Amino acid sequence: MSGGFGIGFFKGTLFSLIGLSALSLAMPLTPVDPGKASQVDLTTPTGSGFNAERKDINPVLPDTDQSVVKEGVSKPVSEATPENPATDTTTAKQPQSQSGVELGSVEAGDAGADVTTPKGDAPLVNTPPVLGLPMPEIDAPVREIPVNRLPVVDPPATEVDAPPAIDGAESSAADALDASTVAANTAAKGALLRNKTVFQNPSGKPLMSIILLDAGAEGLKKEDLLTFSFPVTFALDPNAAGVTADAKVYARKGFEVLAMAPTGTQALEAAENDADIAAALSGIFARIPQAVGLVDQPEATLQQSPKLAAQVIASFEETGHGLLTYDIGLNSTDQKARSAGIYADTVFRVLDSEGENATKIKRYLNRAVLEAGKNGSVIVIGRTYPETVTALFSWALSAKSATISLAPVSAVLLGE
Repeated sequence: MSGGFGIGFFKGTLFSLIGLSALSLAMPLTPVDPGKASQVDLTTPTGSGFNAERKDINPVLPDTDQSVVKEGVSKPVSEATPENPATDTTTAKQPQSQSGVELGSVEAGDAGADVTTPKGDAPLVNTPPVLGLPMPEIDAPVREIPVNRLPVVDPPATEVDAPPAIDGAESSAADALDASTVAANTAAKGALLRNKTVFQNPSGKPLMSIILLDAGAEGLKKEDLLTFSFPVTFALDPNAAGVTADAKVYARKGFEVLAMAPTGTQALEAAENDADIAAALSGIFARIPQAVGLVDQPEATLQQSPKLAAQVIASFEETGHGLLTYDIGLNSTDQKARSAGIYADTVFRVLDSEGENATKIKRYLNRAVLEAGKNGSVIVIGRTYPETVTALFSWALSAKSATISLAPVSAVLLGE
């Protein structure tokens, strides 16, 4: 029942569509706009002027004084007036030479020459004066400078008056008098002033003095120690063999020399009375006559004995030697020496008391530079060990050493 209904519905719909299609083909649709009222007319209306022909005219720039010249119209020419003079359009005449005017005559110079113009790249030539004008003279002309020759500086012209002539007898007497005076003055100065080396500090830098104790067979040879290129003070053992000859060599090479306080049976503390101490000191400086002073042993045995220190200070008041002790404790020995007018100072640090290597020694030296900057001077001491000497040479080339002035020990004792 339901199947028949569906088939009938489908057939009816199909026949309806076929019928409507046939009806639409038989009856065409009416045009939407039969009068074409919606179309736009793009033709130009007659008489509007948009399609009128125009004649070509001359172009005119904006904002100028030009005026439009109409074709076929001639521009009227106005008559000339005083306010509006006419333009002179006649051809200008060529200028003619002036007549009746004469130029002044110029006399020729001493060396007349024609003035010529060089052609091309011709070299410049110094010509004589032109038109008779003399060239100015130079009081100090530049001389020819020689090539590959150093300049020569003439010595200043100074006159030195010659000393008056003295007869032979008077001259000998004067020379003997001068020699005795110099010897007396030298002896009066004392050992420090007599044996010190010349030192200058023009830049005023803080002073550092380096003392090297003679380490004997454990140290470097004297020939190696003489290669120092900066001031070093050598402290020699007065009981060592050949110490007198070594002291002379060091002094001859420009190095200052100190005497070390002796040890063992010759030690100063072994003396029983003042006479023995005075004799021991005389023997020390007799073997090292170039010594500027005495330096205590690193163990500071001298300064630990107030009685011995007092006897040494009393002896140095007569000889003029300097005294060096160590910056340990209160150090009453240094204070007493300064109070007595003795040239005295303390050693800031021993560089190699425990066999330090070169790196550690250089660190000690840098610390000493700070001390010198604070106090104005500093004294350090080491031994002639190869490691110590190597560290000194290396450190002397560093930038830190440039901030101080390496000096002999006498410069520090004298406060130079």
